[in-house]
Amino acid sequence: MTHTPSSQGGSDAVRIRPATPDEFDAAASLWYTSVLTMPDVNPSAVSLPRLRRRLYEGVRTGWHLHVAELDGRMVAMMALNPAEATIDQLFVSPEFQGKGIGPRLLLAAVENMPGRITLRTASNNHHARRVYEACGWTRVEPPEDEEDACIYEWAGKTL
Repeated sequence: MTHTPSSQGGSDAVRIRPATPDEFDAAASLWYTSVLTMPDVNPSAVSLPRLRRRLYEGVRTGWHLHVAELDGRMVAMMALNPAEATIDQLFVSPEFQGKGIGPRLLLAAVENMPGRITLRTASNNHHARRVYEACGWTRVEPPEDEEDACIYEWAGKTL
């Protein structure tokens, strides 16, 4: 599915589409760069090779990897897990945050996986939480073993 949004801030020219295998390394690099900007992340605990392996393993086991591009440049990535109805990863390149790309990715996820969908984010990732809540996602109680997580749910509403 290719999703070209019609409006919303600076996202008019953003194209969301399935990633091709030759883009997996670039998607992992974008993921890595984005993670390093998150609150309370210890840079020595994150490595590009580890995220790259995780991305390839995720795709091998069922992730549907999507990218958002603007003027031919990858500006975001999203990993959907249709078997579990989850958004496993969603990262927007730091310089493109706040331009409506995250909401466009959430819309693409809803279009790809109609029905109930969940996603998880760190409780201290306030920027992402504001985006999810502004887009109508509902916070639900996380499992007891994930007290530092926020779980959000989309229950088949229409965006």
